[in-house]
Amino acid sequence: MVDERKQNNFSDLFDNLSASLVSFWESQTIYAGVRLGIFENITHEGTFLEELADSIEIEYENLLKIIRGLSSLDLLKVKNNRVFITQKGEFLQNDSEFSLASAAIMWNEEHYETWKKTFHALKSGKEEFSSLFNAPYFEWLEDSDKKAELYQRAISTYAKKDYQKIPTIQDFSRHKVVLDIGGGSGHLLRNLLEIYPNLKGVLLESEKAIEIAKKEALKDFIDRCEFIIGNFFEKIPKGADTIFLCRILHDWNDEDASKILNNCFNAMKKDENLYIIELILPEDLNKPLGALLNLNMLTLTGGKERTKTEFIQLLERSGFNIEQIKEINNINSLIIATRV
Repeated sequence: MVDERKQNNFSDLFDNLSASLVSFWESQTIYAGVRLGIFENITHEGTFLEELADSIEIEYENLLKIIRGLSSLDLLKVKNNRVFITQKGEFLQNDSEFSLASAAIMWNEEHYETWKKTFHALKSGKEEFSSLFNAPYFEWLEDSDKKAELYQRAISTYAKKDYQKIPTIQDFSRHKVVLDIGGGSGHLLRNLLEIYPNLKGVLLESEKAIEIAKKEALKDFIDRCEFIIGNFFEKIPKGADTIFLCRILHDWNDEDASKILNNCFNAMKKDENLYIIELILPEDLNKPLGALLNLNMLTLTGGKERTKTEFIQLLERSGFNIEQIKEINNINSLIIATRV
C-alpha cells in the first residue's frame, strides 16, 4: 500500500512538472487565437467553422487545430459545427469591459522573448530587454505609438479591476488634490473622483497615456483634472496634498526607486500622505506570491518586488514613514506613508 501511494505521488509530481515545462504552449495558443482574430469573428449566436476559416483566412484543417487548443483551455466550445465563445473566452474580445486581448499580445511578444534571457539576467543582475531591442523597456515604448498604446490598454484592464476598492478601503475625504504619478490611462483617478466630488486630480504621464485617459476613463472629469506630460525622474509638480505611486516602484531598482521617492519628498509638505500600491513579497521564501513577477521585473526592467522590510528601508531613506498597510486583494496592498 505504501509503495502504491509513493508510485501515485511520483506520477502526479512528474506529470505536474512536465506540464509546467510546456506551460508556454497555453499562452502562445491564446496569443495565436487573438492575433488571428478568432474572438472578434465569432457572433453571439455562434459561427460556423467554415465561415470562421474564411473570415480569418486560414486553412480549414489549421482552424480545427487552433479551435481544439482554445477549447482545451475553456475559451471556446463547438456544437453542431458552430463555434461559441465561453464566459472565460469573452475576456479576449476587444470590446469586453475587462478585455485581456491587449495583454495576451503584450505578454507573448517582446515580453516572451525577454523571458528567454532570464538566465543571463540572473547572472548579471541587470535587465535583458535592451540587449534584445536596443533600448530599455520604457524608452523603447516611447519610440513606438503602437506599442505604447498596446501597453496602456493592457495595463488599464488590470488597473480597472484592481483599483475598484481603493476609494472604499481608505478615507480620502480630507484630501483636496491628488497627484497620480505614472497613473496610466486614469482609472484610479476616475474611481476617486466618482466617490469624492470635492476632490481634484492630476495625472502625470506620457502623451499617449494622457490621450487615452482623456478619451476614456477621465472623459467625464476633464473639468476636475489637470494633465501633465512629464518624467517622474526629472521633476514632480507641487500643489497636490497627496501623491499616488501605483505599481511604479517595482519597475525600478533601489537606486532609481529612491530617485522617484526623493522627487516625491521635494514636491510634498510635512505630514502629507504618499499612497503606494504594490505587491508585497512574503518574507518566507517558500511562499509563492510574487515570485515569478519578481523574476519578470528583473529580466524586463531591472526592477524588483519588495518585502515589507525592504519597503520600510526604501521609504525611510527618502524621508517617509509607513503608517499603515491595507490589503486590496490577494495580490496588491495599499501602503500609506507620511512625509516626515
